[in-house]
Amino acid sequence: MNCNYHSLSGHLESLARIHREPRSSTSKSIPFRPKLLSITGLTEDLILVYLFECHLRPLYKLTTLETKLVVLFAQCKHLLREVNRLCAPRTPFRHGSDFHTLQTVVPETGLMNRVSNFLEMNWKNSFNYPVPPVREPVFTGGISNQLYGYYLDGKFQEDVVLIRIYGKNSELMIDRDLEKKNIQILHAAGRCPPLYASFNNGIAYGFAHGVTLEVDTVRDEHIGRLIACEMIAVHSIRPDGCEVKTGLWDKINRFLELGPDSFEDPEKNKRLKTLVKSKEAMRKEVNFLRSHLEPLNSPVVFCHNDLLLKNIIYNKEQDRVSFIDHEYAMYNSEHFELGNHFAEYAGVDDVDFSRYPDRALQLRWLRNYLEEKAASEGRASDTVTEADVERCYVITNKFTLAAHMFWGLWGLVQARNSLIDFGFLEYAELKLNEYYNRKEEFLALRLQEV
Repeated sequence: MNCNYHSLSGHLESLARIHREPRSSTSKSIPFRPKLLSITGLTEDLILVYLFECHLRPLYKLTTLETKLVVLFAQCKHLLREVNRLCAPRTPFRHGSDFHTLQTVVPETGLMNRVSNFLEMNWKNSFNYPVPPVREPVFTGGISNQLYGYYLDGKFQEDVVLIRIYGKNSELMIDRDLEKKNIQILHAAGRCPPLYASFNNGIAYGFAHGVTLEVDTVRDEHIGRLIACEMIAVHSIRPDGCEVKTGLWDKINRFLELGPDSFEDPEKNKRLKTLVKSKEAMRKEVNFLRSHLEPLNSPVVFCHNDLLLKNIIYNKEQDRVSFIDHEYAMYNSEHFELGNHFAEYAGVDDVDFSRYPDRALQLRWLRNYLEEKAASEGRASDTVTEADVERCYVITNKFTLAAHMFWGLWGLVQARNSLIDFGFLEYAELKLNEYYNRKEEFLALRLQEV
């Protein structure tokens, strides 16, 4: 469904009229049925449209969510004009240009004031009460996308709408249709907020309240147990129509093919050649690692695959953990999820692999994980043996190598394509160097004979 400005105005006028009319006390409420819409053509169509509570409740004014829909649309229309004004005649904005480019052009200072003024003028044509003030935080910490949140002033804790703008060429690495399907599946299972709408290079979705983890809080044993419980819940999901096979090696080889052969910058090119002698040599390394890991028979489950600290939200009031950003969710080896999470103890902005959890911490964490897993399967926790924990420890650390390889090659693809201000080449160097630094140690770990 696509809507232009005139159809939105018509809808808002109808909605305002409905809200002003008294409703019969015998009116029956209509069940809430959220609807996912695909929106394209940013110069003419809505960023968000009438898609969730709108006329489903007997209200006499716009709901919080409806207000934000109008604000988002108004901002889009306003920004298009601002871009044309600011950039002409140097870089005229054309139909079909992506929203990421738009965001890099428009200055952020004073932007919300201009948007609010624009909205105020258009609001008065349809409604006889003032427009509520809206705020726009820009979230930081993401390295694949740009993220914006919208909420009514003073009501941040109620219901924030998030807009994620995809990074340049990120669709080469990420199946965006599968991502949207994953969010819907996970939301239906109670594991993440809802997906509201999609547009030509981004999505609108709900906000998970809480705080992201830091390098110290992730080491807290209670929070670690909550992470383990959430992992187990995600791993238990079985998406319909998906073959249960790991997508790890296809994804790694995809990253390898998409990575740069060279850089124009001589210094960057020298660093690349030091890191990757050739794609053929790296392909052999990937195949060698695969030949070592596949015989371990790690169970294939539905994994998040990107549990860096900023993707783990701790809600203290509810005492629960939730995962966000499901771009890389797919069937994968269970121990990749565990090893990748341990690797992320190092952090992202200030990577320090000395933070990688030592054997003692891992054994405690993995015992908690296996006991929670046993409970979820209806088994007593005391059925988890020392041998079970040791086996999990060995396989997890071996799969940590796959995690370093995965994100190292991912970093090279981003270094080639992304416009986001992040040191992707440096990140790739850190991950691939850690792979080689740990390779001998982790591959030497031996499973106990049963």
